Amino acid sequence: YSPSGIHCDRYLPVEPGTDAALALSMCKVIVDEGLVDEGFVRTQTDLALLARTDTGELLRATHMPALDGAPPVPHPDITFYLWDPARGAVRAPFDTLNLEFDPPLAGRREVQLASGERVEVAPVFDLLVEHLSSYAPERASEICGVHPESIRALARRVATTRTKILEGFDTAKHYHGDLMERSMDLLLALTGNWGAQGRGLDTYTTFPFDGSYLANLKSGPGIEATEAALAMVRMMFGDPDPDTGVPPPLPRPGIWDFMTMASMAGTTAPPFFFWLNHCGFREIWERDGWGDSPRPLLDYAQEAAADWAAYIRPAADQVPRVLIQPGTNALRRTRGGQRMLLENLWPKLSLVVCVDQRFNTAGLYADILLPAAFETERVNLQYPIVHSLELAFADQAVPPAGDSRTDWHIFCALADTVAARAVERGMGDRPVGRAQSRPLADVGNGFHGDGRFRSEEALIDELVRDSALAGVFEEDTSLATLREKGYAQVVGNGALPMGRLLGGTLSAKRTFSAFGWHVEHGVPYSTTTGRATFYVDHPWFLEAGEQLPTHKPPPAAGGDHPLVLTGGHPRWSIHACNSTNPLMLAASRGEPTIFLNNDDAADREITDNDLVEVFNDLGSFKLRARVAPGPRRGQAILYAAWEPYGFRSWRDGTLVEAGMVKWLHLATGWGHLRFTPMQWQPAQFDRMTRIDVAKVRDT
Repeated sequence: YSPSGIHCDRYLPVEPGTDAALALSMCKVIVDEGLVDEGFVRTQTDLALLARTDTGELLRATHMPALDGAPPVPHPDITFYLWDPARGAVRAPFDTLNLEFDPPLAGRREVQLASGERVEVAPVFDLLVEHLSSYAPERASEICGVHPESIRALARRVATTRTKILEGFDTAKHYHGDLMERSMDLLLALTGNWGAQGRGLDTYTTFPFDGSYLANLKSGPGIEATEAALAMVRMMFGDPDPDTGVPPPLPRPGIWDFMTMASMAGTTAPPFFFWLNHCGFREIWERDGWGDSPRPLLDYAQEAAADWAAYIRPAADQVPRVLIQPGTNALRRTRGGQRMLLENLWPKLSLVVCVDQRFNTAGLYADILLPAAFETERVNLQYPIVHSLELAFADQAVPPAGDSRTDWHIFCALADTVAARAVERGMGDRPVGRAQSRPLADVGNGFHGDGRFRSEEALIDELVRDSALAGVFEEDTSLATLREKGYAQVVGNGALPMGRLLGGTLSAKRTFSAFGWHVEHGVPYSTTTGRATFYVDHPWFLEAGEQLPTHKPPPAAGGDHPLVLTGGHPRWSIHACNSTNPLMLAASRGEPTIFLNNDDAADREITDNDLVEVFNDLGSFKLRARVAPGPRRGQAILYAAWEPYGFRSWRDGTLVEAGMVKWLHLATGWGHLRFTPMQWQPAQFDRMTRIDVAKVRDT
């Protein structure tokens, strides 16, 4: 029962890790009671598409015989079928969601394949109804802890009124958080709850600041280069309709190829293979029962390595020597960070450099700390929170103190110095970079645009002006106008796919609702099926039984222990940058604490503020207990944000975290399932780590 619960009309006491069971039970109630918005389901989702009951695959044009005299299907592997009672199976339109007939959502039929074989097919919705038979409220209640009548009452409410889910970005930190989110989205889909104000799922949203993306597409600085890049983008993706402002659908598979090329051109790489090859996680991920993949996780990693090869850096046979940490804190932010990195990565390194405004834990284990300017000592643009389409402009109030420099100044100097040393050592002609390689001697000029962007003021001015040219801001918006007005209103989605993927018009005149273009105008989604996709027939998903949203209990990462560790962001410090501030410490007990349920504490003879030890098969750490009725029986809550050096002996929660990843997130090459920064990639999970707690009797 969190502090948010106090302000709610209704509180549902969900067992940790069972959100999917609750959502799917609500879906069953909605189906059983005839509350499904069938028109929405037919047009907006893949639930009307046909699937083969013999293989579990979606019926594709690659399976079907060519029609006499008909031209070849352009993209047969992503062309799917609906059932038209008047014509038999028919291809789903590629360029619109608007249908000229109502495909049935139930009923099984036979089709003849190109091979001549006849197979049974069924609408995905038919398979879903069968799948939901396992989630009757009485049965789901045994899993999720919510009373059956509460499940029914909430399901009816969702189906009969506008519903928005504020997801909170916690499910993404669960091993099966993808199943939780898919189940929540399914609930919204069955009830027609997105594409209009007051509806949808609210989670991490990125502001479409086109300037930062155009910087990687431009041939050089200046307006001419911006206009040339924008012309290329518009040629690829088309212009919005001048009357409605609605753009054409992003081309499939062209949009995925573009995103792949953009991610390869950038500097971001998923860290999975780095953890695997260089940080010792191989042994952890192979422990029996700590994951639940049908085969060993490393079998999937090996199978996927070729598809992820461009992002495996450094290679498995390249020993990392230098680690530079700007704006992060690997020993706190990595699940199992202190235990795994200090034992496995740090001994390999010749140099560790930390760029930060303060001494974080990683900085205390670094060879060099480069002091970065504080927020008030630099000009900057940054995302303030995850739940709003805002970009915060912060101007410089005072010059950097002492020897500190802005991050941009530091990296300009590093790039110039690396280039100079390369020339001195005869290495200057060695090419570096990914998509646009250039001589090592030119790496400094490449970083700061031949000196044009040595100051972040010049860089930010260009990024803002480019965003205005792309249509995000008014045409005359610049750093100067930001300083004069203090803000800039968003007037459009811009030209790049990031703004279009929001699926609705950004305007200064009304609050934003995603996916209105799809619901109101029939614009296909940029997914594999062109629809909101709930059925994933990737072979690994079929193998795992996760082709449809389902509930799976979290595996016992950490060992066979009676408590599960959950967490969240504390009210006063979202992350660790404020955790040692005296004002913030005064707003809490001044040191790390763990919340325990009253009965769990009594079983262990623990009272409030006792020093306790948290332990599992991986390690242990000590902190103070906060005994309260809010946590559920069997749950312990450790809020984020404490620096490891705030704990005794600098041993924090990372000592008990396994840092498991879910094998399915290595799947790629299935339409839109492919890596892009902050999107599809394997990530570590910490929620539901198995632990126990004991009172420290000898302090």
